[in-house]
Amino acid sequence: MFCIRRADIADAENIHKAHMRSIQEVCAKDYSAEEIKAWGQREFNPIHRINNIENDYVWVVSSDDGEIYGYGHFKINKSADGISGYVHGLYFCPECIGLGLGKELMQEIFLIAKKSGLKEIQLDATLTSFKFYQKMGFKISAPERKTMINDVGVRSVPMSFCSF
Repeated sequence: MFCIRRADIADAENIHKAHMRSIQEVCAKDYSAEEIKAWGQREFNPIHRINNIENDYVWVVSSDDGEIYGYGHFKINKSADGISGYVHGLYFCPECIGLGLGKELMQEIFLIAKKSGLKEIQLDATLTSFKFYQKMGFKISAPERKTMINDVGVRSVPMSFCSF
C-alpha cells in the first residue's frame, strides 16, 4: 500500500503538502491553534525544498498511485569541527501512521550515519513525535525550546542519538 523511496525534484510540492497536512492533522492535538496556523499553513518554497532534495537525504512515503503521504529529511553537515547529522523532518499523514514507516526511515538514517562515521545525530522533536524518538533511542539533549515561525514560538524538544 505504501512504499518509501528517495525523493526527486518533481516531489517537492507534494512533500510540502504532506508536511503541512501532517502538522494540521497529526500535530494539532499537541499544539495551540496559533502554533498550528503559523507552522502548518506556510507557503510552498520550491527553492528550499529542491535544495534539500538535491543536497541532503530526502525520502517520501508514497501510495501505489504515487500520492505522497509523508517524508523524511536527514542532513549531514561538514565543518572544521568534523561531521554531524541532523534529522530535519519525519512527518506522516494520518493514513500511514502506525505502519512502521517511521521506524523504517530511522533505520535508514542510522545506516547512513554509521557509514558516514557520525558519532551523533541531533533533532528537534515535535511534542507529537517525542515518544517515538525516545523509543528509537534518542535522549533529551536540552530543555524544551521555541522556534520562531511566522512570529510565533513553536515548541520542540532537542534530542540526540549517540549509540552506533
